Amino acid sequence: MPTPPDTLPKYLAEGLGNQSPDTLKDIIEYAQKLRDDKQHQKAVKDQRRRNKSDQYTDQLQEQDVSANPSDYDAVPANAYVTIKRIDDWQYYYWQWREDGSTWASKYIAPVNTRD
Repeated sequence: MPTPPDTLPKYLAEGLGNQSPDTLKDIIEYAQKLRDDKQHQKAVKDQRRRNKSDQYTDQLQEQDVSANPSDYDAVPANAYVTIKRIDDWQYYYWQWREDGSTWASKYIAPVNTRD
C-alpha cells in the first residue's frame, strides 16, 4: 500500500485505505469537484478584496500617501490595502498572508473622514 502524504490527517488515511477501488474513484471525483469549488470561492473572495483595495488605494493617493507596497518595509508585492476599525477610529493597513494561513498587516495611515 502506498504511503499517504504527511499533510493527510491520519483518520482520513486510515479510512481511505479501507475503501474499495470503486469507492476510491468516487472519492477522487468528489474531491476534485470540492477542490475546484473551493478554488473558485477563494478566487471570488480575493477579487472582491482586490476591488476594495483598489478603492482604498485611490483614496490614499488622494491624500498624497503612497499606495505602493515597495515603499514600505517588509510589505510584499501581493499585499493589499484594507481598513481596520480600532475603537471608533479607522486606519488603512497593508494586509497579506504570511505562510498561506497566517494574516500579517502593517499600518499605513489614518482614514481621513470627509464631513
